[in-house]
Amino acid sequence: MKKGFCNFVKYLILTLLTISSSVVLYYVNKLNILELRYFILLCSIISLLWILILFKLFRKKTRLFSKIIFGLIALILSFFYVFTIKYVQNTINFVENITSPIEYEIQKYSVLVLNDSNYNTINDLDKKSIGFVSLSNSLEDVNDKLKQSSNISFTSGRYNDVSEIIEAITNRQVDAIVLEKSFVDSLDENDYHLSGNTKTIYTFELKVKKEKSTQKVDVVNKPFILYISGSDSRESLYENSRSDVNILAIINPKKHKLLLLSIPRDTYVQLHNTVGTKDKLTHAGLYGVEMSKNTIEDFLNIDINYYAKVSFKTLINVVDVIGGIDLYSEKSFTAWTDKSCRFKTGINTVNGKCALAFSRERYTYSTGDIHRGQNQQQVLTKIIQKLSDTSNLSKYDQILSSVNGSFETDMTYDEITNLVKYQLNEFSSFKVESIGIIGNGKLLPTYSLGTKPLYVMIPDDNSILLAQAKIKEYMKD
Repeated sequence: MKKGFCNFVKYLILTLLTISSSVVLYYVNKLNILELRYFILLCSIISLLWILILFKLFRKKTRLFSKIIFGLIALILSFFYVFTIKYVQNTINFVENITSPIEYEIQKYSVLVLNDSNYNTINDLDKKSIGFVSLSNSLEDVNDKLKQSSNISFTSGRYNDVSEIIEAITNRQVDAIVLEKSFVDSLDENDYHLSGNTKTIYTFELKVKKEKSTQKVDVVNKPFILYISGSDSRESLYENSRSDVNILAIINPKKHKLLLLSIPRDTYVQLHNTVGTKDKLTHAGLYGVEMSKNTIEDFLNIDINYYAKVSFKTLINVVDVIGGIDLYSEKSFTAWTDKSCRFKTGINTVNGKCALAFSRERYTYSTGDIHRGQNQQQVLTKIIQKLSDTSNLSKYDQILSSVNGSFETDMTYDEITNLVKYQLNEFSSFKVESIGIIGNGKLLPTYSLGTKPLYVMIPDDNSILLAQAKIKEYMKD
């Protein structure tokens, strides 16, 4: 019985080792970040360890003490493999999640009435007049969706811009108006006082198929441009929202060079496929990330290969998980977006909440939105540096969880893993250069929010030319 029990334990240990080692090799192969030679080396090491343990456990001449030692080694290896499987599987799931194509974007709409009106529910608007803004390409869909979801009939009124429709509801030319929720937020920020004068009595959503214009490239062998959009949405990446962060990453993998180009959110540009009045770049995000991407392409006369969309909550979560970051401030100030965040001149160690406040600060600086872009680049650089620190390996799972659901890209799984594989093989850090578009502030009307003059930044022609020249330099093979 004693001999039979010992044999059972040996077979159990070997079975556990065999299964765990096979599964870890399967997942490492699926992750696809190791060069073939390194994967073969890994297979060889794991196989040799397995053969050695098999030999020591089942060789009759092996002493009992040695069998116990090698049995313990086999158990330790098995637990290590299981631990590795968990990490690799989480990495695979993360990359699959962020590269899973989002086929639709969600447009959230509010039905607004005057505060002093007698309308309190959507049914009160039956057979009344409702105004719509004709900026949206899906205006008819919005009209139809409201009719379907509310089961009321109404007279539709079309208005050319937001200023016109606000004037219409204020003068009681219509009983209610329909505006996308992200537009309502923008109006409030720009002192239209819409929320103070109106109330929302109904909300509905419209699913809009997302346009795709990705220009694929061999990311290992060719330079490419990645557009990083910082979404103002606090809810979901599916929801259209202002693009408050607009950074181009021009990546040259062969030369190990990275150019970060910051474009201020208030840059006055012609939105893609529009004519007439220009708009703030941040408003392009109200129409979807593709509009932002296409607008920047028009603005700089370039082709952008990919985009990555990140919500603000990602910044907060990641910085908190990695234990904060150190930021250099040129001035002492209290953040206008969060009064609890105070910065001194020099180095400041901040948490996620204050890192976000620092990246959104513009009123402290004479150059306003331009300096905010520089702050955003600093925050991004510091996060990358902190993530590269080996001390954060123990927080790997937490880091992945912190960005879950708040990051998406149109790069494919294979493109990301091949790029990582190439970088691991080269084992060379990137030389990073940061520049930005500059300009002068002015009050002008905007395409999205109508005739009321808003603060915009007229881009400096020389800074545009410099940016184009730098991009051309980095895009050379």
